[in-house]
Amino acid sequence: MDDYCVGIDLGTINSVLAYLDGNGDPEVDKGQDGSVVVPSSILFTDMGKIIGSKAEAQARIEGYSNFSSGFKRQMGTKYTRTIMSSTYTPTEMSALVLRKMLLRFEANHGAMPTKAVLSVPGDYGVPERQATIQAGRIAGLEAIELINEPTAACISYCRENRFREGNLIIFDLGGGTFDASVIKVSNNKFSVLANEGSRNLGGKDWNLHLANIIQRKIIDAYGMTQKEADRNSKMRRDIAAEARRVKELLTVRNRVTDTININGMPVTYTVRREEFEDATHELNLRLTTMMLNAVRSAGLRERDISKVVMTGGESQISAMMRYVDDALPTVRTDIYEPFTSMAKGSALYADSVFSDGNIVVEPVLSKTLGIKAGVDGNETIYNVVFRSTPLPITPEAVFRPKRDDQKTLELEVYETKANPGTYYTGLPYGFMIKRFEIPLSGKISRGRTKINVRFAADVNGLIQMFVECNGHAIECDMSNGMNMLPAQIMQSKKKVVNVI
Repeated sequence: MDDYCVGIDLGTINSVLAYLDGNGDPEVDKGQDGSVVVPSSILFTDMGKIIGSKAEAQARIEGYSNFSSGFKRQMGTKYTRTIMSSTYTPTEMSALVLRKMLLRFEANHGAMPTKAVLSVPGDYGVPERQATIQAGRIAGLEAIELINEPTAACISYCRENRFREGNLIIFDLGGGTFDASVIKVSNNKFSVLANEGSRNLGGKDWNLHLANIIQRKIIDAYGMTQKEADRNSKMRRDIAAEARRVKELLTVRNRVTDTININGMPVTYTVRREEFEDATHELNLRLTTMMLNAVRSAGLRERDISKVVMTGGESQISAMMRYVDDALPTVRTDIYEPFTSMAKGSALYADSVFSDGNIVVEPVLSKTLGIKAGVDGNETIYNVVFRSTPLPITPEAVFRPKRDDQKTLELEVYETKANPGTYYTGLPYGFMIKRFEIPLSGKISRGRTKINVRFAADVNGLIQMFVECNGHAIECDMSNGMNMLPAQIMQSKKKVVNVI
């Protein structure tokens, strides 16, 4: 077989690629050392771009000035980073990680995949989804589809556990993002009823709290001041690495005692599980609150939920399942393949999408879309179509000109988290996707001429907008000013070379 369709979970901390074996079962592609994950980390060197665990190991020795990780949280933004005289966007750095996985697959199977389903957080809006597709193109993929990470995990869970009918909550806590999706399963049909989440809440936040606990203990034991600790960048990096390791140990131990070398001196510290759980109590509550909001947004009650499926690389954090069980005490909770469920589900969906399979996914709009409007003399966001609306959609709103003979219409399109029925949102609570200045045609009468604004969202959650006035229609580019032209993609491909 030389025409592989693959599924890729492009994660904040780790990334995974899966494919279907000869029996049609999802299989995770592995490195020479047997590892199933590729750490989403890059070390830029004179010899090339080192990706994954080798990048992390070498950075611990050589330093972190040319090291990058965690860039998934900046996807779809204008953030850039200049390293070794070259400037990289989060999209280009993500493309490097994708390229590493594709090259590893080619080395293992003798074929380079050109078709893939990429999983993305359910909370991703338009800019982040566009950036992910562009990363895939820069990495060399030709045909790309997106699937929300919780939906991909749901497909894999149902296949492996022969779950055929019911409502599942997919509780997906990754290294940098969180989603709680309510999904109705009917054989091979997966209908997303609601999604709540955050692109800025994940295991990294638990690591930070634990690192603060460890640092306070080391400061006390070593006898240094807080200012001295803040200036010691090597110590902070070492403590951050310790926090990740100790967090894993606290899932199976009540306390962890260890020694860390500070300025050549061994310092011993002890962290109790209770300390860690107390420090992260509010974070855990945020997760379960979003999960319950998703159930309410889906119009369901606790008795309507068949199971909670916890997945994602951070789903095994100490006390996490207890919080979920306390929030939904009558619902059974399963932990399912934290590191590989999204990639496996994406591979199953890829086979269906590119080979006319029988998996049907009905996604929902991740964010409410609105337009800035004047109401009673105040500027606000008028919400046109609400999140959790099933895709695809073509909603429409009617606006009126402010004055006679108006020549242009200024439109600002926003994403918000407004719930259905909340038609107005304050400007500070929205994220502006793009501003437009649209020429108007024909005779314009204040308060009388109709200006029709229509959105169109496809199953990938990508948006188009059309404005019609006096029979003249204009299609508006919703790329947030960051959509890459073919020439720009070719230019970025030149940076995604010498991948080690």
